[in-house]
Amino acid sequence: MFVTGYLGNPASSFGHSFIKLNRPSLYGEKNDLFDFAVSYGADVPDNENIFLYMYRGVFGGYVARFTDKYFYTQDLVYSSNEFRDIWEYELNLSNQQVRLFQLHLWEVLNKRFQYYFLNQNCGYEVSRLLQVVLEQDLAEPPYTWFAPIETFHTLSDQNQNDSLIKKVSFHPSERKKIYQKYQQLSSKERDVSQQLINQKVQFVETGFDSLSQEEQIEVLHFVAAYYGYLLFKEPDNDVYQSLKRKALLARFQLPIKGENELVYKGLVKPDENDQPSVFSVKADLYEKNEDALLLSYAPYALEMLGRNNLSGNELVVLKTKLDVYEQKVSLKRFDLINIKSFDRFHIPLNEELGISWQLDVALERTESDKQDYDGYVFGGAGKTWSPSRNWMTYAMLNGAAHSFPSRVAVLPEVGTRLDLGGVKAWASVKKELSTDERIQDWLWQAKISTHLAKDIALKVDVSHRVHLNSEIGLAFYF
Repeated sequence: MFVTGYLGNPASSFGHSFIKLNRPSLYGEKNDLFDFAVSYGADVPDNENIFLYMYRGVFGGYVARFTDKYFYTQDLVYSSNEFRDIWEYELNLSNQQVRLFQLHLWEVLNKRFQYYFLNQNCGYEVSRLLQVVLEQDLAEPPYTWFAPIETFHTLSDQNQNDSLIKKVSFHPSERKKIYQKYQQLSSKERDVSQQLINQKVQFVETGFDSLSQEEQIEVLHFVAAYYGYLLFKEPDNDVYQSLKRKALLARFQLPIKGENELVYKGLVKPDENDQPSVFSVKADLYEKNEDALLLSYAPYALEMLGRNNLSGNELVVLKTKLDVYEQKVSLKRFDLINIKSFDRFHIPLNEELGISWQLDVALERTESDKQDYDGYVFGGAGKTWSPSRNWMTYAMLNGAAHSFPSRVAVLPEVGTRLDLGGVKAWASVKKELSTDERIQDWLWQAKISTHLAKDIALKVDVSHRVHLNSEIGLAFYF
């Protein structure tokens, strides 16, 4: 099982993996919520200081172990509380392999391990656990980095020869479910749903009576599900409980009809994601450095224009960019962390704020002749609009603190992202309003990316601040 990344928690940003043991059907019906889930994680004290948490996680300061629980406990945490999607890879194992795995699991359950966030983490230990029955290497000795998604790339590669994967299933988050329910309503049904929610499920003057019986059923299905979704966030909210009951009571007075199947388009399976590390080679087309070569490497990069499960969001850590010019190598830019989180699944109802945000901590060479370096922290928040699955626009109000020249700035920004399947593009415009009166610049940037092969992409970057800069080259994922 692969749980997609959660940008609200540093330790969860890179995804999570665990194992589910499927139980036989009861009375002819299958309910996977009562399957056994085996997960590996660190024992972290409650209310742990965030800086201690990061330090101990990286340097092995926590004890870790395997635990077994019902799958519904994992589903409650990841799908219902953190609103993360889960992908299930059902493996094609014999009864003997399953029994061997169960016996090995009995040996390691609750055994104490030392936890290292970067390499000996859930992904690595789950891979090692599976190796016992697959008799194949899923996890090489841990080096600097092992991302949980690497297990699924390895499984996919071996599946081509051994038919290892029986089926891949998608478990959407509760937030994605309610968003998709809303998207599949007609415009008339959405309007009435909005009115019912505004009127606290009072049916007078909401247009509910003007709907057909089938439309009324769809509206009540959505309204009841919507308050159920809010209750995941606030389980003790008596108002939401009462409003959900009112919607259900109204629904019980109408004929039996099942809910419409939810259809999710544009899904990217974990093994179809880009590999987590990326190395790129680009030509610098800036006229002063026209013969320069740009080399960059990031040990973990889920890019906005890449193929991943983040729906246009971005998470890049420790990205180093070098400039090779006239037989000299120099640092052009270093990103400690770069996050863009766009709330594309916002439902335009009263209780939903739908905040998008971004953060970048970086060191960048300035465009001055002295080749000075500017260290800065940049971040902001705003709103995202997603007219279609392939297109989104956003507006953010950002702030930045720079070391060279020393200044604080406010930067309003508008941007857009377009996904044409084979080609993805992004553009943004910012206006810097700085405490340094000499720097009141317009900044714009545009990027285009297209995959030439599974692990190779062609990238074009164009930006302008003081000068027009252009880069073109290849990115290799591994």
